[in-house]
Amino acid sequence: VNVNDDIERLQALQNDDGGFPYWQRGRPSIPWVSVQATHALLLAQQNGYDVGQLELDASLDHIRSIEESIPADYSQETKDAISAYALYVLNLAADADPAKALALYRRGVDDALQLDSVAQLWTVIDDADVRGEIARSIANSAVETAGAATFATSYGEDAYLIAQSDRRSDGIILDALVSETPDSDLIPKVVTGLLGNQTRGRWNNAQENSFIL
Repeated sequence: VNVNDDIERLQALQNDDGGFPYWQRGRPSIPWVSVQATHALLLAQQNGYDVGQLELDASLDHIRSIEESIPADYSQETKDAISAYALYVLNLAADADPAKALALYRRGVDDALQLDSVAQLWTVIDDADVRGEIARSIANSAVETAGAATFATSYGEDAYLIAQSDRRSDGIILDALVSETPDSDLIPKVVTGLLGNQTRGRWNNAQENSFIL
């Protein structure tokens, strides 16, 4: 019952453009919030909950062109993070755009693209050479200690715009490792690192808890 109530309350916040604001319908749609709300509704539907299809379709349509909604003063790495997340969610919805993902990767890999964004694009890109390049990049970027591994990302002063944290980035990268290279020996190391950073069975905030779980 609680999940159905949450779905209803979330969809009641949706704006006419298909996006989602903070706190109250009618306020400006926030790019990161719009992608994450769409992600949540999609996962709920895929797990058998009753999600309004018209509303979900509107949110998916909104994030297909999420770049049009991102303010110009966002840093490039933050813009890219939102675009990569939107492509990841669309892929989950069986609406993959591997060409757009590949173009974003190639433009940003030597500039502003952070490793969590690379991991999300990895799940969408179908070019075998680039997929191998990404796998090597992630493996080479792991900071390993005895039996554990973690990754570093940095969004500077824009981090709050996407609720970024290194623990959440580890969860995003772990998700990609599990889906794309399930035999990787990095997987148990990342899991060990994440479990070792719990406090009383949880991480620092709802963002970290949800992405890591």
